[in-house]
Amino acid sequence: MDFSALVAGGISSLDQIMVIDLNGNVKVLKEGETVLPGELVIENTISDMTDLTASEAQISRVNDKNELDDITDDIEQIFAALEEGQDPTQINEEFATAAGTNSGSSLITSGVVERDGAEVLADTNFVTSGLEALGLSQTQSLSLLEAYQTSSATPVLPITLDAPSVVITEDTNNDGTLANSEIDGLVDVLVTPPANANVGDTLTVSGQPDRVLTPGDLDNGVSYQYPIPADGESLTVTATVTDPSGNTSPQATDSVTVGDTTAPDAPTVVITEDTNNDGTLANSEIDGLVDVLVTPPSNANVGDTLTVSGQPERVLTQGDLDNGVSYQYPVPADGESLTVTATVTDPSGNTSPQASDSVTVGDTTPPDAPTVVITEDTNNDGTLANSEIDGLVDVLVTPPANANVGDTLTVSGQPDRVLTQDDLDNGVTYQYPVPADGESLTVTATVTDPSGNTSPQASDSVTVGDTTAPDAPTVVITEDTNNDGTLANSEIDGLVDVLVTPPVNANVGDTLTVSGQPDRVLTQGDLDNGITYQYPVPADGVSLTVTATVTDPSGNTSPQASDSVTVGDTTAPDAPTVVITEDTNNDGTLANSEIDGLVDVLVTPPANANVGDTLTVSSQPDRVLTQDDLENGVSYQYPVPADGESLTVTATVTDPSGNTSPQASDSVTVGDTTPPDAPTVVITEDTNNAGS
Repeated sequence: MDFSALVAGGISSLDQIMVIDLNGNVKVLKEGETVLPGELVIENTISDMTDLTASEAQISRVNDKNELDDITDDIEQIFAALEEGQDPTQINEEFATAAGTNSGSSLITSGVVERDGAEVLADTNFVTSGLEALGLSQTQSLSLLEAYQTSSATPVLPITLDAPSVVITEDTNNDGTLANSEIDGLVDVLVTPPANANVGDTLTVSGQPDRVLTPGDLDNGVSYQYPIPADGESLTVTATVTDPSGNTSPQATDSVTVGDTTAPDAPTVVITEDTNNDGTLANSEIDGLVDVLVTPPSNANVGDTLTVSGQPERVLTQGDLDNGVSYQYPVPADGESLTVTATVTDPSGNTSPQASDSVTVGDTTPPDAPTVVITEDTNNDGTLANSEIDGLVDVLVTPPANANVGDTLTVSGQPDRVLTQDDLDNGVTYQYPVPADGESLTVTATVTDPSGNTSPQASDSVTVGDTTAPDAPTVVITEDTNNDGTLANSEIDGLVDVLVTPPVNANVGDTLTVSGQPDRVLTQGDLDNGITYQYPVPADGVSLTVTATVTDPSGNTSPQASDSVTVGDTTAPDAPTVVITEDTNNDGTLANSEIDGLVDVLVTPPANANVGDTLTVSSQPDRVLTQDDLENGVSYQYPVPADGESLTVTATVTDPSGNTSPQASDSVTVGDTTPPDAPTVVITEDTNNAGS
C-alpha cells in the first residue's frame, strides 16, 4: 500500500485538509483559517469513496516564515522502514543515532507523552526520534504514528451524518407562501438535529451563529427568528450538522415567499371643527354640524376601502387620495364626546391600523349682551353737539348680570379686556376720538366666556354735529422786521404794526377777535389780505403780546394764535466830540502858521459809548470802537482846503441795537496862506559881486 494513502486514509476520509498541531491534536482546517509555524498540514484527495487507496496525500510542515516544507518523501521512508522491520534512524545520516547524545533513535532520556486515549503503539521511542529529526514534536509524532497504525488496519468507512430538518413554522399551512394572517412579528424557524447527531456536534444555520448542540437541542430542536422579507421576496434557511471530527451532514433547507402582507398605513382623522385642536369643542368653534376630515395614508391606492365609524364604507378615488374625505356629525350635548375612527383596507384584505380623533363638547351657553352707552352725548339724542364735547368721546360699557370674572370683554377699537370684579360692579369706560362733523361713531361690545361662548353684540351710536372750529389765524408783529422777538430802535417807526391773517378755512361772516381791538366780522378783503392793527410802543424791556381767534356762526372758536415782541434798547448814545485840532487857537480860521501838513481832527466818543459801538465820521470808513478808542479818541486827517474854503467834520455813534447818537461836528475856514515873494538883497560893497 502506498504510504500517502495509508496515512491519509488514517486521518481523513473526505476531501479535506487536516492539521496536526504541536500538541498532537488533529483538526480539519476550515475555510479562511490559518496555520501556525511547526504545524503539520496533510492534504488528501479521495477520488472514489469506495476505493480508499485511490488517494494522494502531501504532508508539509509550516516553517518559521509560514511557508510549507514538503516532508512527504522523508516520512514515507521512515514508515517504509517500519513496514520492513528496519530501524528508521539508520536510513541515512540525517536519521542516524548520535552516539553519546540525546538526538539519536536510541532512548537516552526517557519521558512520558500523555495522550487523551490509550497508547496505540508499543514503546517506539526510536520511531518518534526519527520523526523528531524532521522537526516534529513528540505529540505530533505519536499522532502521525496513530494515523499510520490506523491506515495499516482494516479501513473504516467515513461517518455519515443525516441531514437536520428545517421548517419555517411561521408558514403555518406550509404552502410556501407567507400570508399576512400567518405573520406574527419575526419569521419563526425550527431546526431539528438528525437522530444520529450528538451532544457537541455543531449546528450551522444560515444567517445565525454556529451552535454547539446540547441535549435540549437534540430533544426539542433549535428555534430561530428572521426579519420578514419584503412582499414578493423569499426567505431560504439552510442548516448542516458537523461532528467534532469535521464530518458535515448534507444541507437541509426550507423556503417561503412573502405574499402581499403590507397593510396601508393608518389614515389621519382630524375633527376640524375643533379648530384649536384642544380636544374640547367650544361654542365659538361650532358652526352647524361637526366637520371631520379623514386623509388616506400616502401608501393608500385607488380602490382601497375607507371605513369610518358611523359612515358608509367608501371605495377611495384619486380625489380622495389627493384631498381627503370630509364627513359631518351631529353636535353632541354639552359635556358629551364624539370619537371618530377610520381604517383603510386594500383589495388583499390587509387593514391599516385604526386612526381616531375625539372631542368633548364644552360649555356652549353664551353670556347675555352687555350695555353700551356713549356718555359724551349727555342728552342722549344721538347727536353730539359742540357744547357736549369735552376732549375725547366717553363711552361706558357695562357687562351683563351673568358675566363672570375672567370673561373677556371685546369692544370695537379697543384691546380685549379680561373682566375683573370692579369691571362687573362699575363697568368699563373707554374714550374715542371725536369724528368729523356729520360723521358717526358706533361702539359695539360683546362678552366671551372662557369656553368661547360669545354674547349677542351690544352697540350705541352718535352723529357729530357742526363742531369743527376754524383753524387758528396767524398773528405777525411786522414792526419786528427781522422777527427775532426784540423790537430794536432801528425797527420802530411810530406805532407797532401787527398783521392778523384769518385761516384758510375761515369764512365771510366769521368773527375775528384780536386782543386790545374791537371784534371784527370778516369780509372777503380780510380773508384775502388780512387785517393790520397798530399798538403803542412799550417802554424799553417791556413786551407786547397780540392774540387772535376766529369764531364761526355756530360758536366754534379756533385755537388762539399769538405773537410777542419785547422792546429792546431804544436809547441812543450821546453825541461824540469833534475837534479840528489843526486850528490850534480854535478861532475857526486855519492860519498858515497853524497848518502842518494835513488837517488833524480828533473825535472823542461820548461817555456812554461802549466797546462795539460804531463810530461814523464824515469821509472816513465806519469804525467799531475799541477800549483804546473810548479812552483816547480817534484821530483823522483831511487835506487842507484852498484859501477861503471851509472843512466841516461830522461824527455819530451807533450802538448794536441801532440807536444812533446826535451828530457832532466842527468846522474851520482856511485863511490867507499865500506869502509875498522874496525881497532882493545886494551887498553893494562887493562891487564886482565876486563874493570876496
